[in-house]
Amino acid sequence: MSATIGKKELSNYFTNEEAKTEEFKIPDEWTDSTRVINILNKYNILDVFQDKRIQVCWDNKRQRYVFMIWHGGKCFGGIGRSFVNKPKWLFYKAYEKQNKFPLIVPKHGTYYAPYYPSKSKKIGVVVEDAISAAAVSHYYDGIAILGTHIPSNYISVLYKYDAIYIALDEDATNKALEYQKYMNIFIPTKIIMLEQDLKDMTKDEIEKKLNLG
Repeated sequence: MSATIGKKELSNYFTNEEAKTEEFKIPDEWTDSTRVINILNKYNILDVFQDKRIQVCWDNKRQRYVFMIWHGGKCFGGIGRSFVNKPKWLFYKAYEKQNKFPLIVPKHGTYYAPYYPSKSKKIGVVVEDAISAAAVSHYYDGIAILGTHIPSNYISVLYKYDAIYIALDEDATNKALEYQKYMNIFIPTKIIMLEQDLKDMTKDEIEKKLNLG
């Protein structure tokens, strides 16, 4: 089976969404306030922010922490997290009909210029939310799919990795197993079983869960 045919078959399995490329302009009034520092410190990911591996802003109008989505040095929107309003997560986009991009938090480099050391194995951990992606980036690239399904336009991103770990919440285990079954044909893919959210784990607990200890 050729790589091209494999990608087509795999893409047909996932949600059919086409990627768009219009950039998102971050509002001037959004700030890196003390609110951002406090929430990142709470989840043990302040260092990820300080190293510029993730960009987080505060949208005072909607009272949300916005994790910006970058690809190829361009911003394509963000995912806003509220701890007081519904919905819990809100997708920010450049235009009305734009589809989502995954939020990638690189282990090396910055959100606008990730890099990979020579001869190193490129591993991505697929998670549901932005905070979890930042938490696992201490060890591997965190890939937030911002939900429990993987849109087909994410496949080109996943194919850049040498191996993929899928670490969805416990209630999405069956879906994770289905993804692993299909993706493992083309990319070495492993399931990480979770008893609690990654964002609620300590660094040591995440390290142990990834079998790095």
